[in-house]
Amino acid sequence: TQRRQLVDGLAESLASRPRYALFDRAGAGVAEGPRDRLVRPREAGPDDAERLKAGDYRVVVGEATAWVRLPAGPTLILDLSRPDSGKPSLRRGLLSDGPAAIDRAEAGGWRLATAPGGPRPGSGFEVILEDTARREARLAGGVPVVEQFTPRASWLEVLAAEPPARALELRSLPGRAAPSWGLVLSGPPPAGARLKLWWSETAPMPGVEVPASRLSPGATLDGSGTILESIGIEPHEVADTPGGPRSMTDCLAIRLRHAPGRPVLVDRVELSGLPAAHTEQRIYAAADRVTALYWPASSELKSLRLADVGAFRDDPKTRSIEVKIDPRLVR
Repeated sequence: TQRRQLVDGLAESLASRPRYALFDRAGAGVAEGPRDRLVRPREAGPDDAERLKAGDYRVVVGEATAWVRLPAGPTLILDLSRPDSGKPSLRRGLLSDGPAAIDRAEAGGWRLATAPGGPRPGSGFEVILEDTARREARLAGGVPVVEQFTPRASWLEVLAAEPPARALELRSLPGRAAPSWGLVLSGPPPAGARLKLWWSETAPMPGVEVPASRLSPGATLDGSGTILESIGIEPHEVADTPGGPRSMTDCLAIRLRHAPGRPVLVDRVELSGLPAAHTEQRIYAAADRVTALYWPASSELKSLRLADVGAFRDDPKTRSIEVKIDPRLVR
């Protein structure tokens, strides 16, 4: 599937950055400018931005030239270095290098960063995970391909002396130039609070499939004692796009109570009709409860997958990293 792409860059003077030109396979010029960073998002950019399709492009900087492949898939930032000698150097840029990032922590070739924004600017923030080790282009058929690495499974927690008494709202942020999540707190973070992310790049989170026939209130859904408290269509204030306008919307709400210290996650539902386009997890750590919201939900639930977050966290193969939560992130 071809993806529309945007070329954009840093606002730098012509004297400090080399000019570049970008050509497609047919030799047609598609972009040029004094920029050192090319951004290829999943969706179209502003109306006045140039757009590119997935494919191979020839980059020319001065007398130097190189090919790069922009594959269909996640958003990428491409860093274009100065060609002091030889071919221009292209590699994946880091979203967390931007000025918005407030705190960063690195471990094992990965970086966890926080930045203002997310689903509710002012009461929430964005969490960014980036592979800092595999940034260089990988050769495929003689053409360098720049890739984005996304974890297959992940879990976020706020670490504090006392867990937050009210819900944490968690949702993924699609279309970003790195794996990103939006986290909403119900108030200022506790003193000394830290954010911890567990992830696996290839392995799914362990869990069980639960058919609709077992989804009755009070039922035990897994071996760790997770109880289904309620399930049904409820009105909730949600936003279809992170940071967008919120409105009361009918959602499929799945309320669970789990064993102390053994959190669970509804990571997939199967509906009889069209799949739900949006999902949000509301985590009540102090009460050992979680509510999963899916919307729009206009068809019958056939099954759900219940992920065992506790087992995922405890697996020695699961990676983790943590960063402090700066009070400036939440007003």
